[in-house]
This record gives sequence, C-alpha cells and structure tokens, in this order.
Amino acid sequence: MQNTFLKRLILTSACLTVALTISLHEYCRHPSGQPDLREEGIQEVDLEAEPDATSPDIPEPITQTVQLTVGRGDTFAKLLKREGFSGSQIHHMMTGVKKHYNPRSLHPKHVIELTRHTKDGHFLTLAIRPRLDQEIMITPDDNGGYKTENRVIELTRTLHLAEGAIDGSLYQALISQGVPASMVHHMIMAYSYDVDFQRSLHLGDSYGLFYTTYQDPHTGQKRPGEILFAYLVVGGKTMPIYRFKSNSGAYRFYNPKGESVRKGLLRTPVDGARISGSFGFRKRHPVLGYGKMHKGIDFAAPRGTPIVAAGSGIVERASRWGSYGNYIRIRHNGEYSTAYAHLSRYAKGIRRGQRVRQGQIIGYIGATGRATGPHLHYEVLRYKKQINPVKLKLIPTTKLQGIELERFQLAKLDLDRQCNSLKETMQDAQVQLAMKSDVGAEKKVVVR
Repeated sequence: MQNTFLKRLILTSACLTVALTISLHEYCRHPSGQPDLREEGIQEVDLEAEPDATSPDIPEPITQTVQLTVGRGDTFAKLLKREGFSGSQIHHMMTGVKKHYNPRSLHPKHVIELTRHTKDGHFLTLAIRPRLDQEIMITPDDNGGYKTENRVIELTRTLHLAEGAIDGSLYQALISQGVPASMVHHMIMAYSYDVDFQRSLHLGDSYGLFYTTYQDPHTGQKRPGEILFAYLVVGGKTMPIYRFKSNSGAYRFYNPKGESVRKGLLRTPVDGARISGSFGFRKRHPVLGYGKMHKGIDFAAPRGTPIVAAGSGIVERASRWGSYGNYIRIRHNGEYSTAYAHLSRYAKGIRRGQRVRQGQIIGYIGATGRATGPHLHYEVLRYKKQINPVKLKLIPTTKLQGIELERFQLAKLDLDRQCNSLKETMQDAQVQLAMKSDVGAEKKVVVR
C-alpha cells in the first residue's frame, strides 16, 4: 500500500517537471505570449495599415494636364515653343486658332491648358478660353496635322438682388454685398446724368440693384452679367431705371416713362471732385482781390485727375487762352457748348476739329492760367453765353413711343415681377434660417 502511494507520487512529480520544462521553453521563444505565425505557415495581416499606394489595383493616370500662364511679354508662339513644339507645329496650330480667335489678344495671367500622355509625353489637347462661354480646343488629326474646334460653353444664369441704405459711399455699399465692381461702375454711370454722387447722396438714402451673373458649371468660374433693374432713393424721391432693347438693337436704360436716362450732358465732368467755387458774383476774387462774376463751377481735385467730355461733340478749341490757361471748348449742337479750363495737359489726340464722345477723357486737372491751386473751371454755354450748369434742365436723348413704348411697358412689368419674386424667395430663406437658429438655441438650453 505504502509502495503504491510512493510510485504515484514519483509519477506525478515527473509529469509536473515535464510540463514546467515545456512551458519554460515556449516562454523563451515568445516572451509576448503570442505565437509566431510565420512558423505556423500563416501570414500576419495588419488590418489598420494604409493600403499600398503602388498597389497594381490602382491604375496610373493616362494623361497629365498642365496650366500655362501667360506672362508679361509672352505670346502664343513663345508659350508653345517653351513646351517643345516645333516651328511647323506652332504655325499650323496658330492657323487653326485664328479662324476663331486672335492669339495676339492673349493677356498676362491668361491660362491655357495643355494635356499630354503620361508615358511618352505625346500631345493630346490644347484648350484656350477667350471668354467664359467659349473654348477653343486643338487636337491632333489622323493626317499628322491638327484640327481646331470652337466650343460654346453653356453657362448657368443666376439672378441677384442687392438692397440697402447708404451710410457713406454707394460704391462701398454695393461692393460689401458682393456686387462685381464692373456692375457697380455701370450703375453709377447710368445715374450720373441725374445724380451728383459727390453731393446729392445723404445718410438715409437707399438703393436697389437687380442683376445677373453667369457661371461655368464645370469649373465654377463666374463673370458679371447685366443690370436688369435698379433704383435709388435720393431725398425721398425714388428713381428706378430698366434695361430695355430698343428697335435699334441696342440695350439702354430707361425711366418708367420710357425716357432714356442718357442726357445731353453729364452733371459732373470729373470724378471724385468737390465744388470749390459756384456760379455767380464773387465779392472778392481770390487772385484779383476785387469783385468779379464767376461764370462757371470750380471742381477741386488732385493734379492729373482725368477730365471727361460732358457730352458728345466737336472740339472748337484746345489751346492756351489767357487767364484760362490750357483750355478746351466743345460744341455739342447749335445751342450748347461746354468749356474746361486750367488743365495741366490735354489727352492724346485732343485738338481742334476732333470729334469726342460723351465720357471720353479729354484732359487732366492742373493749375495753369490764373489759378491758386489744381482745379477744373467748368462752363456751360448756351448760344455762346455762360449759364449756371446747376440750373440746366437736362433733356433725355431719346423717348420711346408707340409700339416700342408698349413693348417697354410689358418688359418693365416682367422685370418688376421677377424682382419681387426673388425678394420673396430671399425673405423666406431668411425666415427659415432664423427658425433653425431658434431651434438650435432651444436645444442648447435643454442640454444645459
């Protein structure tokens, strides 16, 4: 009995020794406690590792497109030569392009897209965008030459409405609402016949501008469109204007009565100036020291500020004339003329007998002649006699009549409807946004 118990004890001790030996051996092979899968014929996979960028499952791009930006002094030929095209290739490309676009019209910062084959660098396409809605595509043909295609890009037309109060400058007010600068300039020019933007606008006056923009749906590029309708509220008086295509085929702006906003003369022939001398008798002349009749209006502005023709006409005089200094007089018709004095210099091409158009630069502000500082002395003459420009009633150049006036009234109603519809849509969007903001605020309160 005792011998049997002793045998079992020895056998158990031997088994424990063997087990401890095996465990110690495995621990020495894998201190982390994880078996080596490679010894078991199993490949370990890291599930969180990033995929290999060179994996054969991801094909390499077949084409590569580069943007060639036109620099100062660059030409179409120079750009292509830098890209390795031969003289013969450039000649054939330019021949095709000239059918749709003058390559000399390329300007600095203009971008041309060149696409080549990735592996051998073979030329595939060359795209030129003269305008947002036009693309000229050059591609190789089957005969070793090139074919040129003029494509029309369909743009997305969007309506916009900008309204607000004038608390300083109309220009800055519109720019702050995202209106393109060129659009603001067109609006100011349209109103410049009736509104003196340096003196007429006051705090509390307001504006509205209904206009369009066009966008390329593929590239996202935009360009300004047209002013459809605008209004100014000046001193409580509302002054709306509408864009309309007359029988002549030209688009112009008209007031609600069908009268063109374009008048025979501009209110101010110089931009950004202030009136430093009004029309009338002066008790004491600043230079002569005694009383003298002042037969015009003085506009003070920095030397070199451009002066424009107040109306279209023929230059009667462009020379130095006594106390006027450098002087220009323009005859607009058999009744009215305008005169400009104390100029520092004349614009290029301004001479006697030259025809000028309204708004054309004719000279630059100076202090020649009898002047105490740089300014423009501006006169309006009726039958060769100076009159007060401020009291001059400007007559519209054209007025719609008959069927043309009826067409305008229908177009006016349609523009009013479109503008009001957009205004309601914008108001609804603002209400919905406000409601969402209120809901969000309530949720935040509940969380607290």
